[in-house]
Amino acid sequence: MGGARGGLVPPRKHTPHHHCGALLGPICNLQFAIYNRNRPRGGESEAGVRRFIGLILIVTGVFGLAISAVGLLAVWQGTAMAVAAAERELAALDQALLTTDDGLAVADGSLVDARASLTSLAATIGGATQTITDTLPVLDNIGGLAGDELPKTVRSTQAALGSAQETARVVDSVLGTISGFGLISSATYNPKVPLGDSIGQVSASLNTLPGSLEKVATGVGAARTNLGQLNKDLGAVATGIDGVRVNLDQAAGVVTQYRGIVGDLRAQVAAIRAAAPTWIDMAGLGVGLLLIWLALAQLAIFAQGFEMLRRK
Repeated sequence: MGGARGGLVPPRKHTPHHHCGALLGPICNLQFAIYNRNRPRGGESEAGVRRFIGLILIVTGVFGLAISAVGLLAVWQGTAMAVAAAERELAALDQALLTTDDGLAVADGSLVDARASLTSLAATIGGATQTITDTLPVLDNIGGLAGDELPKTVRSTQAALGSAQETARVVDSVLGTISGFGLISSATYNPKVPLGDSIGQVSASLNTLPGSLEKVATGVGAARTNLGQLNKDLGAVATGIDGVRVNLDQAAGVVTQYRGIVGDLRAQVAAIRAAAPTWIDMAGLGVGLLLIWLALAQLAIFAQGFEMLRRK
C-alpha cells in the first residue's frame, strides 16, 4: 500500500474485458484462459506464443469479417430475389385462381342455360300431355260414333230404302200399266231407270259403309291406346326432367359456393402479395443485423489479436 502511495504504479494487468468489452467478454475470457494455461515460462517463449495466438486471432477475425461481408451481400441480393420470387409465385397463384373462377363462371352459365332448356322442354311436354289428355275423350267419341252409332244409322237407312224401293216398284208398275192403256203419254212417264231400281242402287252403295266404319273405329281405338301410352311415357319424361332440374339447381348452388371460396382465396392472396415484400425485408433486416453483430465481434477478436502482436 505504501508503495502505491509513494507513486509507484504496478504494471497494468490485461483482462479480457479491457480489449473486448462487456459484450464479448465470455469469448475473450475463454481465449485468455487458453493463453494463460498454455503460455510457457520465460520471456522469449512467452512472446512467441503470444504472437502466434495473436496471429490466429487476427486470421480468425479477418475470416469472420469476410464471412459477415459475404453474408450481408447474400442477404441483400437474396432479399431482392426472394421478393421477386414471392411476387412471381403469388401472381401465378392468383392467375390460377382467376382461371378457376372463369371456369366456374362458364360452368354456372352452362347450368343456367341447361336449366332454361329443360324448363322449355318441360313446358312443351306438359302442353303435349295436356293436348293428348284433351284428345283422348274426342277419340273415344269418334270411336263410339264410327263403331256403333254410324253403322246402326246406315243399317236403318238401308232398311228405310228397302221399304221405299218396294213402294217405288209398286208405283212404277201402276204408272207403267196406266201408260200402257194410253191414259198418260210415254213422254210423261218413260224413265230410263225405274225408281225402285234407283233406290235399290242407293241402298246397295251403302253396303260397304258399315265395314269401313268398323275399320275406322278399330283404328281410332288403336290410336287412342297408343296416345294413352304416349301420354304415360311423356308423363314419365316430365318427372325425369323435374329430377334433373333439381340436380341442376343443386349443382348451381355448389358452383356458387366454390366461386365464393375462390373469391376469398384471391382476396387472401392479394393481401399476402401486399404484405410479403415487407415481411421478407424485415427478415432480411434481422439477418443483416445479426451478421453486423457478428462482424463487430470479429473486429473485437481482430483488435485483441493485433494488441497481442504489438506487445513486447
